[in-house]
Amino acid sequence: MIHLFNKKYCKKPIFTWREYFFWVFVVSILITIYIIIRHIPFIIDEKWHFGQIKQFQSGNFKLDTYIAVFPTYHFITAAVLWLCKSDTLQAARYFSLLIAIFNAITFYALSKEIYPQERYVRTLQFVFLPLIFPYHFLVYTEGMSLLFVLISIYLALRDKPLLSALIAILAVSIRATNIFWAGFSWLLLLFPTNNVGLFSWTRFRSLLMRTWIFPLIFIAFSIFIWLNHGVAIGDRNHHNITLNLSNVFYYLMMFSVLFFPDCIKSLYAVGHLVCRKPIITTLMGGILSLIYWKSYKITHHYNDPARYWAYMRNRILFWTTHFPLAKGLCLIPTFLGISGLTFTQFQERRFKILIPITILSIIVMPLIELRYYIIPGVLFLLFRKSNLPGVEYFMTILYLVISICLLSGIISKVPLYP
Repeated sequence: MIHLFNKKYCKKPIFTWREYFFWVFVVSILITIYIIIRHIPFIIDEKWHFGQIKQFQSGNFKLDTYIAVFPTYHFITAAVLWLCKSDTLQAARYFSLLIAIFNAITFYALSKEIYPQERYVRTLQFVFLPLIFPYHFLVYTEGMSLLFVLISIYLALRDKPLLSALIAILAVSIRATNIFWAGFSWLLLLFPTNNVGLFSWTRFRSLLMRTWIFPLIFIAFSIFIWLNHGVAIGDRNHHNITLNLSNVFYYLMMFSVLFFPDCIKSLYAVGHLVCRKPIITTLMGGILSLIYWKSYKITHHYNDPARYWAYMRNRILFWTTHFPLAKGLCLIPTFLGISGLTFTQFQERRFKILIPITILSIIVMPLIELRYYIIPGVLFLLFRKSNLPGVEYFMTILYLVISICLLSGIISKVPLYP
């Protein structure tokens, strides 16, 4: 007779008690906030996204000219609501909540893969990250877009090239700019480890053969851009591909706030570099300052504070571009952001690929918009090495406070949007 308590025959539980209570805590918070905001009227672009979803539900497959992205998110959401026999905004927001929970689970799985001892605090930081937090509960493409990007990266880290590529196709079909993150997954597959000596041209060619579907994705996407005369499906006049340095500088400022401890910690490496190469670093600093001063300005219609003063980003842009003193002072967080982004340590050298991909994904966007920083911010949060535990706990609480303030501003009678 087999002894029921023999470890050899006992299956390992799916969840430990610690994981069980952790997920009860996370899901309870998300559900509580959903209950608070579920009856709030349309917020910002929700009316356009939900209108397209309703249109698809009714059998009308005409695309709304205001929506710039592929309608994949709207098709999926419409199909889910149709299966659930519901067509309300509350139901669509509930689906967004479910996507948020799956995002948290996927991020947890990735954290467990890279930093298993830190998976709980990192997942909490992800859930409360101000860049993504409001969109956990709104009818926007951001949640589903992020989910497929995270799954694709997870499969790439698990060396599943075909599955990673197929999920990357879904990610690109939701937001065209996810083509950069498809490239990131591909590069993770091409450089699978840190071990010196594993890289050789023979091995590299073999990896190219295993990941053949990714080049096909990039070729197909290039053909689409050529035929479509751009990446936008609708609202093309305001979503053309461009070279927008202002977007990069604004991202660096936001980065210095969200990852302030990492930026401060990186100053040691900066100081060491300045001591070793004072002339070169001084010259580079001067050139970057000149580029910032000449290029950091408002260039997009939707960033015009006179028309869209309700957006916090437009107010910040107005204050930091129209007042020379404020613009000059913003060089401090800009250089702090450059320092943190460049010199923060990662668990593996290949994760440094995140830096150029981040810059490329942001610089082509004509509109300065915090939503475009979600995936770069989430991936930096995932791959960076941790600070001291006390610092990490403090940042988790700070993220929660900032996120609650942002959400309060969004749902207030006089709304202030991110």
